[in-house]
Amino acid sequence: MSAAWINFARAGDPDHAGIPHWPAYRLPERMTMMFEREPKVVPDPNGENRAAWDGII
Repeated sequence: MSAAWINFARAGDPDHAGIPHWPAYRLPERMTMMFEREPKVVPDPNGENRAAWDGII
């Protein structure tokens, strides 16, 4: 995770050899890196919870 932060600060891109390719965050995909034991990129994690707040805030 720290290498992703450092790469993002230096170059604006968090990709590095220790994680899968992390595409830019765009709607409607909302591709998000899950930093777990095995990092993975997932589309719109917890999307149902996020959608429940649409229009409230």
